[in-house]
Amino acid sequence: MSKTPKAERPAPKKAAQPKAPKASKGPKPAQGAKTSGRRAPLLLETAYLASLVAVLTAGAVTAGLSLLAGVAAWLVAVRAGAAILTVGLVLWSLNYRLMHGLLEAAVQEAHEKKPSETPAPAGDEAAASSLEWKA
Repeated sequence: MSKTPKAERPAPKKAAQPKAPKASKGPKPAQGAKTSGRRAPLLLETAYLASLVAVLTAGAVTAGLSLLAGVAAWLVAVRAGAAILTVGLVLWSLNYRLMHGLLEAAVQEAHEKKPSETPAPAGDEAAASSLEWKA
């Protein structure tokens, strides 16, 4: 038996296995189409982001100015914490009012779209009508 080098030997054939189809996560929405995810409106998210940035900036600026003034480290932490709490409370109340106002507007819009349908009392149709009176 003669041995041939590996480069000259033909590679063994592997049995062809069918590829499994990739699991799809469902149909993808068309580009620009709204998805049914529950997200806050853009106005609320923008207001929240602006508030978050403002609170963090107020704390960082307060801490930085306190450090430049040569204040003790514990006092820097107290000042920065007080700034964060104060600015955060004010902006939280503004965000709450904004969210509450948008919610009320959405509820009012929903009521205007679908007027309240009061069911007629059970019984004679003529008696249920407001135009006919039964004696």
